[in-house]
Amino acid sequence: RDMNSYCGKDCEACAQRKKINCPGCQGVSKEAWPGRCSLAACAKAKGNRSCAQCIYATGCQKLKRKDREPMATLQRLQAEATGKRRKKEQAAFLGKWLWVLFWMFLPSFVAGLLTDPTLTAQFPQLSLPGTVFSLAYTVAYGVILLLLSKECSKYKLAGAFVIAGGLVGLLPSLISAAQYNSSLSLLLTLPGLALSIAAQFMEFYGHSQVIEPYNNTLSLRWKQLWTWNLILTLVNFASGLLLSVSWFFGLVLGLLASVASLALLVLKLVYLYRTAQLFREKAGLRPQGRP
Repeated sequence: RDMNSYCGKDCEACAQRKKINCPGCQGVSKEAWPGRCSLAACAKAKGNRSCAQCIYATGCQKLKRKDREPMATLQRLQAEATGKRRKKEQAAFLGKWLWVLFWMFLPSFVAGLLTDPTLTAQFPQLSLPGTVFSLAYTVAYGVILLLLSKECSKYKLAGAFVIAGGLVGLLPSLISAAQYNSSLSLLLTLPGLALSIAAQFMEFYGHSQVIEPYNNTLSLRWKQLWTWNLILTLVNFASGLLLSVSWFFGLVLGLLASVASLALLVLKLVYLYRTAQLFREKAGLRPQGRP
């Protein structure tokens, strides 16, 4: 088999040939040729059987560096291998913690149930455990986001805002009923609302950023979901204000917002599942099925 090279190097004498798994740039089929050598690629593109046939051969800088080409190819291959390994490790990390984040909807449901005003009115003894459990859930969710900040800085702010919002949510329970009034309620609600909006923005855009190189459509959907959640948050706030003006219209708006809230929660879970699943598949983990 002819192992002559385009540049005139002796393939048999090349010390890097085995390391880069080079079959030789001549004497191999188009399908088998790896296309890693820039000299061979240049000659093939011009239709030359060797670099010597090229009219620019005399001053060609690539040809002058031909003895360094195998080492450069080896370095490129090593960099590619390192990049692939890094991507797989990143996918495994994101897949693991986004999967945990997905299943956090279960304790979220329990926390919402234990802190439901109707339930706590019937069973006041659940008020304190419900508050503690809700805070524990919020802190856990925030900590997971902080862990994810290893791969995306937006998660760091998201986690900090989530935890801060949970602490701000404790303030009403520390104030006696006699001291509590509508002005104080509004004063305590606004910081929590701002933290909630900021946390959602950072979390959703964090999801969008990490998934973008793999699935641009899903990345855009995360951004759309943030917009819808922002609108819903403002509608919920408006319904609370409207109740003091018109009980009926405030109630209707609140009910519509509740339905929309449930729909967006389902969408978030679906997107989170798909995001986690994509990274799990990239990491070579066994797929868990689709919702």
